[in-house]
Amino acid sequence: MRRLFALVAPCLLLAPLGALAQTHPPGFDDVLFASGLFEPTTLAAMPGGRLLVGERGGVIRVFQHGVPLPRPLLSLAVETYEEQGLLGMAPHPQFPSPPWLYVFYTPFTGAQPAPFNRVSRFTVEADTAVAGSEVVLLGSIPTGLGWHQAGC
Repeated sequence: MRRLFALVAPCLLLAPLGALAQTHPPGFDDVLFASGLFEPTTLAAMPGGRLLVGERGGVIRVFQHGVPLPRPLLSLAVETYEEQGLLGMAPHPQFPSPPWLYVFYTPFTGAQPAPFNRVSRFTVEADTAVAGSEVVLLGSIPTGLGWHQAGC
């Protein structure tokens, strides 16, 4: 037991030093983009310099020049058991024409784990998803035990 401790203890002490020694490729820096987000899971760049940030709890927020807009683009009722929730999103490649946002998420069912995930398309106007615009494209993606759900 002492021998194992003698081998493991130096590794535990040196591990944090390795994390401090990380370097970035030329032209890259660590910059705090936003704070106050709850479990962000996905990010999408939009025309005009806007960024969308999806939170696992089902909220998609719009950031313009690093500042969040006061109203979310979309709020979905999602199941957040284990690794379920809002897991991915992507704007249509020619956004804003058509103005579609694709979202991969676990709809709320009240069952843990929820039985399925889905991929839906939403129409976006003026940084907001149009009410009632959801079109379910794939609605029965099994979730298994709630682990390793995929995403972006």
